[in-house]
Amino acid sequence: MSGTLVDAEIAARAAAAAADTVVSYAEMLGLLEAAAVGGISAVEFADLQTVHANFAPLYGSDYVRSISYTNRPNSKLMPTTFA
Repeated sequence: MSGTLVDAEIAARAAAAAADTVVSYAEMLGLLEAAAVGGISAVEFADLQTVHANFAPLYGSDYVRSISYTNRPNSKLMPTTFA
């Protein structure tokens, strides 16, 4: 995976999801849910952006691709200031 993932949980889940070369809805959901526990920090947000960029050819569907991407924090889902 290009770019270094800092958060160990995101890195482990990303590696597991990419292992079979297809990222499923369940794998992406699990990764996002794990990142969301306790709120998403700036480091986690950066890692999620890296994951999205690297998973581009691996998404199992366009829907999975769409739920994995944002270029800015969603104020309804996460705080406007990062921890």
